[in-house]
Amino acid sequence: MVLLDNGPSVSEKIEKYESALKDSYMAIRSYPHNIEGYLRAGKILRLMNKHTKAIYIYKLGMKCLSHDFKKKNLLQRLFFSTLKNIKKNNLLVFQFDIFRKFPVEIILKIFYYLSFKTISLCLRVSRNWRQMILSLNYLFYDLDFSFAKKTVSSKTILMNIKRSHNLVQKIVLNHKCIINDSIISYMSKFCENLTHLTLTKGFDFKLFMCSFTAFSSLLSLVFLCEIELSFIALVMSNAPDSLQKIEARKLLVNFIPRWGQKITCIKIIKLTRVDISFCSNKLRVFDINDMLKIIPKATQIFLNNWIEILVLDSYGFSHLNNLDVLDLSGSRLSRIPLMPKCLLNLNLSCLLETDLSLSASLNFECLRCLNLSYSPRLYSDTVIMLIGYSGSSLKELFLDYCPLIDRHCIINVVSSCKFIDKLSLSGNSWVDDSLLAIIISELKVLKYINLSNCLHVSGSSIIELVKTHLSSIIHIGLNGCYNVSLDAVAWIRQLGINIDYSFKNNYAIK
Repeated sequence: MVLLDNGPSVSEKIEKYESALKDSYMAIRSYPHNIEGYLRAGKILRLMNKHTKAIYIYKLGMKCLSHDFKKKNLLQRLFFSTLKNIKKNNLLVFQFDIFRKFPVEIILKIFYYLSFKTISLCLRVSRNWRQMILSLNYLFYDLDFSFAKKTVSSKTILMNIKRSHNLVQKIVLNHKCIINDSIISYMSKFCENLTHLTLTKGFDFKLFMCSFTAFSSLLSLVFLCEIELSFIALVMSNAPDSLQKIEARKLLVNFIPRWGQKITCIKIIKLTRVDISFCSNKLRVFDINDMLKIIPKATQIFLNNWIEILVLDSYGFSHLNNLDVLDLSGSRLSRIPLMPKCLLNLNLSCLLETDLSLSASLNFECLRCLNLSYSPRLYSDTVIMLIGYSGSSLKELFLDYCPLIDRHCIINVVSSCKFIDKLSLSGNSWVDDSLLAIIISELKVLKYINLSNCLHVSGSSIIELVKTHLSSIIHIGLNGCYNVSLDAVAWIRQLGINIDYSFKNNYAIK
C-alpha cells in the first residue's frame, strides 16, 4: 500500500502513524497479554512499509498468553500475509537484510513457532528465501517434535534430519511421530553428532539393536513407547561407551532378563518406579543384584506377588539412597535385607512360610509406614525389634491377621510410637476392649483404625475411642464386628466420621 502523497499531507501522515505506533507500543508494554496492541502496531507498521518490524510484532503477539484464539489466528494470518506481500511488492532487499538486522535469537523464535513447516513457508516467498532458510543449519540442530499435535510421518522426520546436513545433535519425538527402520538405519550411518535420542512407536527393535552400537556419540536414550525390560537388558549389553542415561516411560516386564556380561556405567536415572509385580518368572528365583545396580535413583520398588525366593547380596537395598517405597510382599525371605536409612514405606506382608531373622545393622530412621499383615509365622519379638529400629517416626502400622502376635506386643508398640495415626489390626482374636482402651490412651493423634472381624470389640469401647480422638479420627473399620450395636454406628456417623460396617452376607448398614 502506498503511504506517501505529494504535498504537505505527507508529513502529517507520518506524524499520525508514528504517534499511533507509540500508543500501540505503550499498550503492548502495559498489557502484554492483550492482542489488540499487537494487531494495531502490526497494521500501522505495514502501512508504513516496515514489514520486518511488523513480522516481529506479530511473532511476539502469537507468543503472548492470551486466550482469545480468534485474534491469535488473525495474527497468524497477518504474519503469513506479510511474508506474501514481501514477494508481491518486490522488496527483495528484505530477503537478505532480515538476517543482518535481526539478532539470531529473534530469527530462532520466529522459526520455532513455525515448527518444521519451513518448506511450506518457502513456497510462500521467493526462491532466495528458500535457499537462505535451508542454509541455516543451526536452526535444525535440535529437532523437537514434542509438541506435535498431528501425526508426523517418517518422511517429514527424515527430511528435517537431512536438512541439517546430518549435523543434528538432539531429536525429541512424541507419540504422534512415526519412526520406521529406514530412519534408524540412516541416523546410525550419517548422524555422527547425535547425542540425545527419543524414540516412539513404529520402529523395529531388532533393527535398532543391530544399529545401536553405531551411535558412537549418544549420551541419552529415551523410549516413549511401551518397551519390555528384556529389551532394556539387550540395550545395556550392547550400549556404546558414551551412553550415560536410559529412560523408559512405559516399562513392561514379561520375564526377568539376563543383563549380559558387558560392564557399563549405564544408569536408568529417571526410572524412579520399578514395578514388576505382575512378572511371570518360571524359575521362581530372582537375583535382584544386577537390576539394583542400574537404578541408583529409584524411589519406589515393587517386587511382590510372584517372587518365592529373593536373592540379595550382603548389601541388600542399602545403597539406594533415594528409595522411599519398597514392596516385598509375598516373597520368601530368610532374613530382612539391609535397607537405606531414608526408607519411608516398607511392605513385608504375606510372608508365607517365612521365619524372619533380623540383621543386626538395620536402621529405619525415617520409616513412616510398615505393613506386616497376613504373616502367619510372624512373632511378637520380630515386630518389636522392627519397631525399635524405626524409632518414633512410625505413622502407619498394618498387622492384619497375624495370629502369633499377642497383646503385649501391641502395648509395647503404642507405648514407643505414640504418634501412629493409622493402625490396622483386623482379623486378630487377641484384640479386645481392654487392649483398645490402652491404644486409645497411648496414641496421641489417631486418624484411621481398622478393627474389622475383631469379635471381642464392643460398641462402648468404640464410642470411647471416638470421644477421645474426636478432633482427629476420620475413618473406622468395623466390618464383621457383631458386638457393635447399630445405635453406636448411627451415633458415630452423625458426627461425620466414615465407618465401615458390613457382614459376610454382604448386608451393609448405610
